[in-house]
Amino acid sequence: MSKEIAPYKSAIIKAQEKFTKIASPEDYDKESIFAMQAIMKSDFAMKTANDNPTSVHLAMLNVASTGLTLNPAHGYAYLVPRDRAIRLDISYK
Repeated sequence: MSKEIAPYKSAIIKAQEKFTKIASPEDYDKESIFAMQAIMKSDFAMKTANDNPTSVHLAMLNVASTGLTLNPAHGYAYLVPRDRAIRLDISYK
């Protein structure tokens, strides 16, 4: 019996190829973990991400394009659920 991957996780995996064309594979490895952690923080974020996995995919590409990190210790950028989508929010830092 195979376990189905959540839509938001599939979207993060799907972003890998384009992400690594913009940023490094090492950056993708780190940022994908930070993205999953951010989405799993709340049921609302997870529901939003699963209902709109394309927004997760695009948010990941925005992370690569901006060169910012989702690392919560730095606080430079965040994935937030807003308007039925997951959006990349850039911090004031």
